[in-house]
Parts: sequence; structure tokens; C-alpha cells
Amino acid sequence: MSMLFPSIVGLILDIVGAILLAKGVMLSDLQIVDMAAMKWDLNKEAAKEHIGNAFDAKFGLAYLIAGFVFQSDAAIGRKDTGAALIALVLGVVGFLAWILWKSRYIERRMKAIDSRYQQIIESHK
Repeated sequence: MSMLFPSIVGLILDIVGAILLAKGVMLSDLQIVDMAAMKWDLNKEAAKEHIGNAFDAKFGLAYLIAGFVFQSDAAIGRKDTGAALIALVLGVVGFLAWILWKSRYIERRMKAIDSRYQQIIESHK
């Protein structure tokens, strides 16, 4: 493997990260409640969408950072192809984890957001 390999791995991670990051922005539970609440109740579908976007953004940011690190290493002439290969494998595993974990994460966060919403409703009574 050549010095080009870490640079290519970095570019792949950057591209995947940019795609995931572009899917949404990171939002707190309170911001999601504010955006998804309607005058009469919480819009759970909108809240789930916002949670999914925040989840995508977190994974995307991690991929971008990893990609920039490998591109920087290649730019300064480091030839650590072993680390690049490990990063590539971890990148694929991470992408599969993103696919499998996203729906469970959304459901878990929805419970917390619904609880937070109920607290807000109770505090306004």
C-alpha cells in the first residue's frame, strides 16, 4: 500500500461524514420539543425526524474528523497504512452500527422528549 491509501481513506470518511452531517443538525431535547410542539400537543413524527437528524449529524461529524485526520497524516507524509486500514474497517462497522442503532436511539430519545414535554405542560398549569 502506498502513501496515497491513508489519503483515500480520509477522503472516504470525509464524504460519508459530510453526507451524514448534511442530513440534519444537532438539537437538544428542549429544542426538539420547541420545534415539534403544536399549540394542542406534541407532534411526535416531527420530533422523531429531528432526533434522527441529530443522530445523523453526530455520526457525520465523527466521520469528518476521522477523515481530516487521515488526510492531514497523508499530507505531512506519514505512511501509516495499517492505521488507515483499521480506520476503513471501523468506518464500515460504524456505518452498519448507524443503520442498526438509529431506530432504537430515536425511540429511546422520544421517551425522554415525551417526558420532558409532559413536565413543561404540567409546569404551565
